[in-house]
Amino acid sequence: MFAAAMTDHPPKPRLTLRVGVTGHRPNKLPRADLPRLERQLRDVFAAIENAVAKAYDANKAVYAQEPAGKKPYTVRLISGFAEGADQMATAAGPADWTVEAILPFPKDEYLKDFEQSALGDGRDVRGELLASLQRAAVVTELPTPPERNQGYVQCGNFLLRQIDILIAVWDGSAPQPGGTGAIAQEACNGGIPVVWIATGGERPIALIESFEDDKPVCARAPWSADALRSRLDPVLAAPAADALDGRSQRARLEQFYAESWPAPTRASSFDLLKRWATGQRPLRLTLPAEPRDVLVAGFATLVDEGPPAGPLSQRIKDVLAPRHAFADALAVHFSHLYRNAYVLAYLLAAAAVLIAVAGAYVENPVLKLALVAIELLVVVVIIQLVRHGGKNAWHERWIEYRLIAESLRYARFLAYVSEFGLINRKELTNQPWTLWYIRATLREIGLPGATLDRAYQWPLMQSVLRSEVREQRHWHENNADAMAKVDHFLHRSAERCFLYTFAALCIGVVVLVGIIVLLPEHEEHAVLKLAKPWLLLFAAGFPALGAALAGIRVQGEFEDYKERSEHMVAALNALEATYEAQLRQQPQIERTGALLIETARVLSEDLAAWQELYGRKRLNLPA
Repeated sequence: MFAAAMTDHPPKPRLTLRVGVTGHRPNKLPRADLPRLERQLRDVFAAIENAVAKAYDANKAVYAQEPAGKKPYTVRLISGFAEGADQMATAAGPADWTVEAILPFPKDEYLKDFEQSALGDGRDVRGELLASLQRAAVVTELPTPPERNQGYVQCGNFLLRQIDILIAVWDGSAPQPGGTGAIAQEACNGGIPVVWIATGGERPIALIESFEDDKPVCARAPWSADALRSRLDPVLAAPAADALDGRSQRARLEQFYAESWPAPTRASSFDLLKRWATGQRPLRLTLPAEPRDVLVAGFATLVDEGPPAGPLSQRIKDVLAPRHAFADALAVHFSHLYRNAYVLAYLLAAAAVLIAVAGAYVENPVLKLALVAIELLVVVVIIQLVRHGGKNAWHERWIEYRLIAESLRYARFLAYVSEFGLINRKELTNQPWTLWYIRATLREIGLPGATLDRAYQWPLMQSVLRSEVREQRHWHENNADAMAKVDHFLHRSAERCFLYTFAALCIGVVVLVGIIVLLPEHEEHAVLKLAKPWLLLFAAGFPALGAALAGIRVQGEFEDYKERSEHMVAALNALEATYEAQLRQQPQIERTGALLIETARVLSEDLAAWQELYGRKRLNLPA
């Protein structure tokens, strides 16, 4: 299964829709309504299936393909498996949908709520829960909170973070904490489409538009499969093909899909500069690409050290790891191309000045023509290098692929508590293709198959502390040191070029004065003719080289990059202290989830600052 995930191009996401169900217990479901509710549930499920199938047909180019005869998309049905509407929906759901359960307590504790049916007839319905759970591919058991009702509130909030559409079987009464109305209202406020199957008499299916005074406001248009499709299309549709800034988001996504694993590159001028400045040896003329299996194995380290999470552990390896590896390798490759281009452009510009100065004092027509041709060639190389880099979007591809790689890296630890946030927000139109790809990937991941108790949270925090916080701190410490050395080397070298120019001019003045004062007039012309080319070569050449080095320094923002890494070291040190303090306490799922979100926030802050730093540094001609 893991090997099958390895492809020649970046993997495409599998079209996945997450359907949540919430509803009343049987004591609030009139017996006369049950046949209608079951029928309407099946109607809604059929409409969802139809909408997903049509969305796939319309967007199949951007989604993963399946062998003939297999369904090319996945629908995940998620509920709390409570007695009543939850279990009714599970039973009515299509057989090929993936069913997942979120229990408000560990299963043994949750069974206590089923010792007597909510109908009040004294029946023991624990067997019905266990039989219903047999269908669940994954069961997530939340830890027992201090107050029992808090468990249902927590379960409802957890459910909302996992779904793209909510089906609410509900009488429309005022929302109560942890109740169906509260979940429906929160979903609506978060931009999640809500399908309302009303209880109490023969009532049609409706789409809830909003809530006013805690009462649902239904869409004016009556329920229909087309109305549902219009709500789901923004979730499942491919990025827009309209070109707003030169290349459409759809074109950028297609370009990403067409990428191959990068080959070794000779775009090594920046690497040579960095190694020379930092004293790293040997110097390299060819930069190798990191082997894919090494990147995938490194990504999976956190999974191997973390707690068992059922199918989730393998899905992180099968889904996230290969996609992260591809994005990471491509980001590194295009960073080499981009940095090599601007370093070479500035150095070649300095070389062009030197060639021009030398050509001014060559009298041999053939040699003069050769120098002019060489200078022209250098200028053409600079122009073509910058144009080629711009045409092939080296800078944009570096930035975009790095965003994907880092976002998927954060997802590997957030997945353990399913803390992706409401990834189905209202701003789904005109979203960047990178965000579309990340969201489509996260929908595939699924829930952790575990009890999220102390025995689960402790190794999770320890693995994130080792594999993420400390590893990133070590990287930023090394990066801050390297960037400081590169910045210092460029600054010092540029200063020396101007000092050498000053020295050359001083020597030139002394020599010229000596020639004028000491030599007879008939020898003066011959000596000046010999000395002037060298004097001007040094007087023009060193400033040109100094300006080139200063240009590289400004383009690379090495000082700012160093300060950014130093800031991250301080932030990660503080984060490590928080982890160590929390590991000494009794773990709580809310605190653990908040800590993991804070970890992603700190790392995302670095990514945002990095994008701000380099996002404006497009490849341009040296000026």
